[in-house]
Amino acid sequence: MNHDGEIEQIGTPKEIYEFPVSSFVAQFVGTTNIFQGMLQVVNDVHYIDIADVGRFFVDIPHKKEHILQGKRQVFMSIRPEKFFISKHPVEGFSNNVRGVVESIVYHGRSTQYNVRLKNGQLVQVFEQNEEHFPQEVIDYDNEVYLYWQKENCVVLER
Repeated sequence: MNHDGEIEQIGTPKEIYEFPVSSFVAQFVGTTNIFQGMLQVVNDVHYIDIADVGRFFVDIPHKKEHILQGKRQVFMSIRPEKFFISKHPVEGFSNNVRGVVESIVYHGRSTQYNVRLKNGQLVQVFEQNEEHFPQEVIDYDNEVYLYWQKENCVVLER
């Protein structure tokens, strides 16, 4: 239910978390990163252009194909745990963006990185801590790549 008392979305906890219908729902249920950009379609390939950040491929489910009518302003929601963070180039992801680590919060089973993008936006990234497997050491002020698959972001109209 939003600030006006209107129901925004009804569904299971997993449906609401993984597939929110609006940026309000996405931010209300857990932590997310919201990007605003212009949705484009070229040769049946969907992507979002985000000013001063880049072009990112997205997956538009059949139930949301109505948003493909013409160029339009949309929001892209990516949960912090959907990112893969690395100081090195990695193959096999639909999308990536570079930024600088501004802060690090160790939570025991996970670490939260706050990464500043070149447009000034701060992005939260959660990395699972796997004690028995060696992990790349990422520190303050490191330049990092954030990777994600197009299926791991949700395109929202509002």
